[in-house]
Amino acid sequence: MKYCVRYNKNFRYKDIVDEVIYDYTSDIVDQIQKENWQSWQRIIIDLSVDEKGNEIPILKMVQKIHNNMTVMIDIKNKTLTRELEENELPFFFWNNATTLDTVYSMVQKKVTDIYITESLGFRIKDISEYLKPRGIYLRVFPNIAQYAVGIAKDIPDPCKFFIRPEDTDLYEPFVDVFDFWQISGRESIIFEIYKNKQWAGDLNHLINFNEVFHNASIPPQFGEARLNCGQKCMLERCRICIDAKELSNKFINDNIQIVKKKEGDWKYETRSYKEASKLVQETSAANDAEVF
Repeated sequence: MKYCVRYNKNFRYKDIVDEVIYDYTSDIVDQIQKENWQSWQRIIIDLSVDEKGNEIPILKMVQKIHNNMTVMIDIKNKTLTRELEENELPFFFWNNATTLDTVYSMVQKKVTDIYITESLGFRIKDISEYLKPRGIYLRVFPNIAQYAVGIAKDIPDPCKFFIRPEDTDLYEPFVDVFDFWQISGRESIIFEIYKNKQWAGDLNHLINFNEVFHNASIPPQFGEARLNCGQKCMLERCRICIDAKELSNKFINDNIQIVKKKEGDWKYETRSYKEASKLVQETSAANDAEVF
């Protein structure tokens, strides 16, 4: 699994993070050179908002000093799309793919990556089988509960698309990049949690749920059941996720925890779950924010 964060000079794991997203500025070349990124670390230049019309020469300079790069743009920007194609500069869209026809359309445009979100997150295997032969990275936001705009309160939290740190290994054969959603100031702690593939705190301290969701007592079958289920719960054909949440509440009341056995940890700064929860909550978005 590759991990991506938005650039923050205070991020503690610059030496091991796989991808970094930079907001485009006129001095972007200097910014990148100052950090001495390794060749295997991928640089993403975000041009989805502040495109001015004279970026191509600067983007070519970025490519010259760090060839492992791509550009992120708005799918509506036809002019920039054409210019990037003409100059053979790699790119993908910041726009999320929520339907299969959107995925198909993006593939036709020869993008490097595609963000898979909302209901499509429950068809990860199917979409991965389509994208991998075409060399396109499948990206997800694991740390945000996803749903169509305007229906947050109608959808039970367990039935929204998200990925627990414990389920990383299940998704690794199909997902290429975990891209952490809007975590300004929390990049290091969220990276630690997902890199360690374990979180003993409540999920609502890590992901924007409306209710308490006790992660430490969720049955281990939870992640596998969601992997490519097609979100049958929305047709009332499945209750596995809802039952898992109800069962976790019963377990936590009886002081029962289900801890995934791990074979060693990656080297990271040890931090208590209590401290991590506090840091996550202090800077998290409001639970009722419409994010998708």
